[in-house]
Amino acid sequence: MKKRLTGMICAVIFLFLLLVSSASAADEVLFLALNDSLKDLTADYMPIRVNNIIYVPCTTFDQLTTGVNLGVFFGQDKAKGTVTLYSRDKTLIFDIGVGYSYDSSGSTYLYRATTRDGRTYLPAFAVCQFFGLDYSALSTDYGTLIRIKNSSVVLSDRFFVSSASNLMSIRLNEYLQSQAENATPAPGSSNNPVTPSPTGDRSSVKVYLAFRVDSGENLDKILDALEVRNVPALFFFRLSDLPQYDDIIRRMVGSGHQIGFLVSGDSAEEMNDQLDKCNNLLEQIAKMRSYLVLVDGEDRFRTALEQDGWLCWKYNVDGRSNGRGTYTLTNAIVNGVDSKRTYACVLMDDTGSIPDALPVVLRRLREAQYDIRLAVETSF
Repeated sequence: MKKRLTGMICAVIFLFLLLVSSASAADEVLFLALNDSLKDLTADYMPIRVNNIIYVPCTTFDQLTTGVNLGVFFGQDKAKGTVTLYSRDKTLIFDIGVGYSYDSSGSTYLYRATTRDGRTYLPAFAVCQFFGLDYSALSTDYGTLIRIKNSSVVLSDRFFVSSASNLMSIRLNEYLQSQAENATPAPGSSNNPVTPSPTGDRSSVKVYLAFRVDSGENLDKILDALEVRNVPALFFFRLSDLPQYDDIIRRMVGSGHQIGFLVSGDSAEEMNDQLDKCNNLLEQIAKMRSYLVLVDGEDRFRTALEQDGWLCWKYNVDGRSNGRGTYTLTNAIVNGVDSKRTYACVLMDDTGSIPDALPVVLRRLREAQYDIRLAVETSF
């Protein structure tokens, strides 16, 4: 009887540990909604994150699979290794083997497809940009919700999250239960003690790095430091600077960095005009567009731009040189990040002691196991 009771207790404890482990992974569970339809948490619909870019299954754009007509249609040629998306007036073809995409006129793009467990995934934000769909990455009580919409949508993001809350809770619980039921302990794992996280482990804190391009003289050194450590970053350019940095912008995009725009002005209308011109130039330079903005101006301008669909960078760690020496600047940035509990948005520039401080900052952030992410697609 005692043995049976002990076995039951062990089984309950084991199931509890599995559920706790799965719950901790729930932060990485990504929901998908198409217009006003919340999709199941299954491999057919769940987005994934690759190098901090959100990908969705290619069948997201197949009405026969999803039951939602986004006005974009899907075809796949497995023999040629291509996935084709098309609408009434646009076509985008992903060449999976080569690692780029092109349109019907032959223009190439740096949009890449990826595969996982035999499924093909496409970069969600890039596809939405190309076909004029609305993309949202929404924080909810149950994880991040990726929502793709066209003009047929009825509910706003706020009302959709509110109305779908109960269903998200149910589906998350079902997903966690299925993960626990399918989990298989590693051989001998019951005899292995759990190793606690090392002191100073900050892996739950997300860090986003951004640079405002003021002089441009140290960009090569900054890129070298980032690329040696495989760290992504966001770079903000003024409209007047985009043409003269075309080669370095292409290097940034090709290395996995993100481009944003630095704007100033006396009104939101003036800034919107600048941003439209910035995107026209960026499209010529790198075959891409951006909606990431750093505003030199009042908060009311940021609010107006956000209402127009721009994503404004709000930093909470000031890493600009401002005449500080390497030692002082390094400690200021690292201490600023250390003071954050959930995320740190670090704004640096390309002047002064930044090139010397950056390698030390990156090394210390890596040693503390911060989750350094690229500021793209999701809100920060």
